[in-house]
Amino acid sequence: MKTLAFYPSFATWLLCSTVLVTSQLNPDAASTPAGSAGCTSTEGEEGKILDCSSATDVAQIKNFVEKLTDENDLAFDRFKMVENAHVDHLPAGVLGELRVRIIEVVSCPSLAEVDGDFLGASNDTVFVIFLGYNALTRIPALKAEGLFALDLFGNPLEKVAREDFQGVGNLQSLILPPVPVEILAFHSLKSLRTLTVPFLAASLDTVSPGSFSFDSMHLQEVFFPGSDFRYLLPGVFEGFIPGSKLVMESYNLTSPSVLFNLLSRGARLEFTGSITCGCHQAWIRLSPLLIQTSIRCVTEGGPTLLQDMAESEFTSCYVDSL
Repeated sequence: MKTLAFYPSFATWLLCSTVLVTSQLNPDAASTPAGSAGCTSTEGEEGKILDCSSATDVAQIKNFVEKLTDENDLAFDRFKMVENAHVDHLPAGVLGELRVRIIEVVSCPSLAEVDGDFLGASNDTVFVIFLGYNALTRIPALKAEGLFALDLFGNPLEKVAREDFQGVGNLQSLILPPVPVEILAFHSLKSLRTLTVPFLAASLDTVSPGSFSFDSMHLQEVFFPGSDFRYLLPGVFEGFIPGSKLVMESYNLTSPSVLFNLLSRGARLEFTGSITCGCHQAWIRLSPLLIQTSIRCVTEGGPTLLQDMAESEFTSCYVDSL
């Protein structure tokens, strides 16, 4: 299974944190046994947690939620359902009147559908949702304006479209699996700070200009870990603001038609891997834009930053006018 454990980035904190959902709760915590209910209510060092990992169907979750509601026990730090092989659908309002802050529904191989309004009253309280490693083919149309972070990595999503995020306009951190992205898919995310899309295909030649276009004045980083691009169309990356950063494994062509607008507007470019540097990189090496890049070149002496290579190695190159 591919993970992001070796890519240090603020955005990857969210995905790496999904490991926590499989950890054991404090053994000294007060707990309500699951019995036939399929759920437990536990309070300990991690906070107050409703864990429905053992539910055999969604009816058990609903019944337990109704029981909690009757007892006026509504506020929870987390709702968890981890490695549940039985539940295939989280319907509208399944959490009822509960008010949950963090949702962790992870590694449920049968879970193919999550209704956008499954949160119920938690629409107003949730700020982090993990939905990683399930069987979702579409992004739930969530309605949670206070949502800060959303992790969908590990799902077989068919596409990402602009309408997928209409109800989470204040989202700041988003992690997606490698998936086709429609034009302007992220434009409704006006507060977006970090986007992580790992392991994209080596060629994005079928991706339309504007697919990775942003309209957020808070953008900090767009991260493509494990992505070694061979070819990119002009206009794929747009809307980067001064100080923001595009990070990828590598892009050997580093075409000015693809990257000049990004760099000329004050954004940074960083490669986590190394490339074979030559005339394709001359326009960067011989430009003031060089200081906005971190590009490692393969040399006989090992990886060397582009700015540390002699300028004379590039002056004989023909550089297209920008």
